[in-house]
Amino acid sequence: MGAWSYRVKSWPDLARSAHYSSLNLANACGVSQRHLQRHFQQVYRLKLREWICELRLCDARHFLDGSRSIKQVAFLLGFKTSNHFNREFKRKFGVTPGKFAQSNPDINPQFHQVFPTLRTPYPQRNSDLGAFRY
Repeated sequence: MGAWSYRVKSWPDLARSAHYSSLNLANACGVSQRHLQRHFQQVYRLKLREWICELRLCDARHFLDGSRSIKQVAFLLGFKTSNHFNREFKRKFGVTPGKFAQSNPDINPQFHQVFPTLRTPYPQRNSDLGAFRY
């Protein structure tokens, strides 16, 4: 493990500032993309691509607050298409981003009367990424 990795205070914050791009993340660290991939695999036992995807999906829950469209959220998180975002979000959380946004009690309080089984916990931002905090 190189000395460069000790300078990273928060991998999630750095990934967000790199627009969820592994290449931009590697450049921010001053190493090659392949070197960063190996680092993640050796130290954290995670594939860099999978970790970034997981981070993007966790962040998506906070953007789906009713102030942005699904397409805007997909673009903000670096997905090439909203269809890809929808597919990945549903694979991870079992519900589409649209249904998730509707299930937010601050946006649509009547939703839980119609769809009571779609209650989704809204953890704080820090706890969302706790598993990825290094």
